[in-house]
Amino acid sequence: MPRPSTSPARATGAGTRAPTRPTPAGSPRPPLVDALAPLTLAGWLLLYFDAFDLLVSFPGSVKWLLFPGWCLGVLLLTPVERLRSITVQWSLVALVGVLATSLWWSIEPSMTFIRLRTDLPGLVLVLAVVATIPATKAVRTVATTSTAMAVWSLGISLALPVARVAEVGSGTDVGSQFGFRGSFIHKNLLGMFLIFGLCAVLVQPRGRDRTAAMAVHLVTILGTRSASVGGGLLIVGFVWLWISAIERQNSPRKRAFFLTASAVSAATGLMLVLGFLPTLLDLYDKDVTFSGRTIIWTESIRTIQDRPLLGYGLGAVWHDEASPVTADLQARIGFPAAHAHNGALDLVLQVGLVGLTMYTIAVLQTLRASARLTRRSETVAVGQWGILTVASLLLMSVAENIFLGPFLGLVAVIWVVTTRAHRAADPVASMRPSVRRRVPVTDG
Repeated sequence: MPRPSTSPARATGAGTRAPTRPTPAGSPRPPLVDALAPLTLAGWLLLYFDAFDLLVSFPGSVKWLLFPGWCLGVLLLTPVERLRSITVQWSLVALVGVLATSLWWSIEPSMTFIRLRTDLPGLVLVLAVVATIPATKAVRTVATTSTAMAVWSLGISLALPVARVAEVGSGTDVGSQFGFRGSFIHKNLLGMFLIFGLCAVLVQPRGRDRTAAMAVHLVTILGTRSASVGGGLLIVGFVWLWISAIERQNSPRKRAFFLTASAVSAATGLMLVLGFLPTLLDLYDKDVTFSGRTIIWTESIRTIQDRPLLGYGLGAVWHDEASPVTADLQARIGFPAAHAHNGALDLVLQVGLVGLTMYTIAVLQTLRASARLTRRSETVAVGQWGILTVASLLLMSVAENIFLGPFLGLVAVIWVVTTRAHRAADPVASMRPSVRRRVPVTDG
């Protein structure tokens, strides 16, 4: 009887992979890269969300020079086979192009340059690193990083009075703002960071670790006493129950009925919230203007009308009070405002309706990529994480400017991770059509 051939098999379809080439002598061992890449993602989350700003202020060069240099080093250590998994989302590239070219028409070009230098190099390079990390490992890294920060923030907030009571206002109009903020500069930043982390924790395998992580997240989030974050927590809970219930429907007809029923329930819930809005606002010491946000929104819209298509430039509004546009806007608002307190308005102020259109396309593509993963049992957790995170971001953006900076980076990370998961689950389907036609298919 002839002995079976031991030569490497050629790739013959989706179920067969080409053999992995042995690591050349002298090249770095994969375990080193396996540790450095998730560490890089965790570092980006902590550094660019300013997780320690209350305690230490890092030099600007850390974000625009040292961290990008670290990312380049990690990429140089990464095997070529993994670098081939790096993908590009063209709508995101277009949005980055709009942000970059806004330097040409910005009313404050120096501020625009600083924002571009601070945010873009680190974002582009960390996305390349994230593309080399297996999807489930990337989501687990987000969950672990957030859990560590939840424990840290809870401890710091209980230990240091300055981490739970902040002075707000200026001059004679100074008051106290109560709520956990850990080592973040503002309680809303801590709360939103943990909301996004909770989305990653929820999709982890059930067990004691997941339960403990959820508990510390909930305690710290509620301790922020932030209405915006509270709304994010509600939407995370609602969407999590919703997608979990859809997953249990075993027929298209049942799913259609459930979708209809859930839409009716959501509309009913919205009417109830609006009906009890004054009572709900009293719980957070707010008024029907949402602490003056409606005034800020109205005046921001008036300012947008002068430059609706391209806006005033990235970072060109709000930061320099001596700027004619900012000074006029602040005067019409009637009290100090740090930003537009709305993601869409803030984006249009900076890069106009063109930028908002590019952002909308990028978010829709990210949601589509996430939803596509929920059809496969091996990728459903990654898809649910993407849907939960984007949904919570969109909800909280109603009252906070969280469409740019690290929040835009988070959307990009989700797209990279979900695309990586889809390619790993179906490598042939993810190929270009011209390449896919050349892949031989076997009968069994």
